[in-house]
Amino acid sequence: MTDFARRMNAITIEQLRATGATKWSATDGSIGAFVAEMDFGVDPAITAALHAAVDDGAFGYMPQRIAADLSDATAG
Repeated sequence: MTDFARRMNAITIEQLRATGATKWSATDGSIGAFVAEMDFGVDPAITAALHAAVDDGAFGYMPQRIAADLSDATAG
């Protein structure tokens, strides 16, 4: 089993309900009968990048250094 699979299997219904997402918390005793990527949280690298952007005040037009990194990361 991969590390990703272990992390996904470790998520409990209680943790999903604690997010406040409607499909997990709207009714007691019921669970969402569908799964989506947002149920599994955000990769720590993405969270760190978002925090860095906020800490840097990077609101508005994308800085060139970020644009270059984005281009490199998504190049096929």
